[in-house]
Amino acid sequence: MGETPSVDWHDINCHGEVGSYRRVVREVVAESSAEVVALGLPVDPSAGLDAFAETVPDPLAPLHHAGLGWLAEPLGALCAQLGMLVPDRPAAEGALAELKAYADQVRDNATLLTDEEERERFDALAAAIDGTATVVRTSGLLALGTRDFAHDRVTALVGDLVGEGMAAAVSGVPSAEDLRVVARERAAGVGAEIATRIGAMLDALVRQSERLNELNGAITLLSEGIEDGFENSSGNGADADAGPPPERGPE
Repeated sequence: MGETPSVDWHDINCHGEVGSYRRVVREVVAESSAEVVALGLPVDPSAGLDAFAETVPDPLAPLHHAGLGWLAEPLGALCAQLGMLVPDRPAAEGALAELKAYADQVRDNATLLTDEEERERFDALAAAIDGTATVVRTSGLLALGTRDFAHDRVTALVGDLVGEGMAAAVSGVPSAEDLRVVARERAAGVGAEIATRIGAMLDALVRQSERLNELNGAITLLSEGIEDGFENSSGNGADADAGPPPERGPE
């Protein structure tokens, strides 16, 4: 995680506060996108959830389609984990649309303000909301991308085994039973590879949750600062203090 901005929030002016909030949001968004790259998923970190089919294929389906259903046993332990990798896409996309609409509304409200510092507060709040949408979207990509990875690995396994089986049928060597033993060993290896990738994805989702909490804290503090600013402007006109952005976690 990025370094916590070294700022004295009691002495800083509004412009400096907003700048620090924006920096934190940029760091969080960059870290969120880097999770997809770090996992080596076959998806662009900037892609939308619609980059995947409406119904993500069952990663084990290629085994059954190829008549290799008996190989599902070595991969059976993954079924429960794979079942968790299907986020409710309509709900997620609806939440993203609401966040984007909220950010746009905040920016529209900013255009009605005459005070430059208050406009900057509104713009910083909109940026924090947009950052939240990015983290939510990227979290969906992590889950869907990992499921897609599993499907690709199983498909590749099936392709290799079918090709080798056809070659064996022509030459008669090795025996069908030998092929079954090799196939089970390979399936177990693919299962271990996929399980490792799922574990890494779950760790990434924990970090994503921490980022969402961080951004939620920024949104809360900025919103409170805006409310305080309105109250002060209706009273003695004193500048509002939105407080510091949320603490950055350790690396």
